[in-house]
Amino acid sequence: MVNKLEQSSQPQFEAEAYKTKLINKYVASPITAEVLDVILNANRDKPTEIEVHYNCVVSRLDDMIRTYDFLKNQVTFFETKYFNDGLCTKAVYQSEALAEAINQILGGSYSIDHKIEADQMVFVLRLEPYRAF
Repeated sequence: MVNKLEQSSQPQFEAEAYKTKLINKYVASPITAEVLDVILNANRDKPTEIEVHYNCVVSRLDDMIRTYDFLKNQVTFFETKYFNDGLCTKAVYQSEALAEAINQILGGSYSIDHKIEADQMVFVLRLEPYRAF
């Protein structure tokens, strides 16, 4: 017999496993390499901010904005997958998994936050400060 605590945790476990699978897929993906080629400058300097939307990735570095547009590059838009057992629902955003994959590839030097823009979840990577006043 499964108790309610274990049962309500099932969507969480399934969601985390799915998200980990996505992150690993995106780290190894040639499309992620394309994204990085577009959003990084010629010196491959780390952008100060990266936004991962459902339909594009945008970076800011040295007052320059660079965008990898999924439609232009014929890449499918990101979707959200829900895990639900009737008691608990857990959402996994493909855009969040890409944000975590980019952070991993770039050495883990970003904090990841989120915001909502036009009813869509946007994941924002901000370069962690390394200098103190």
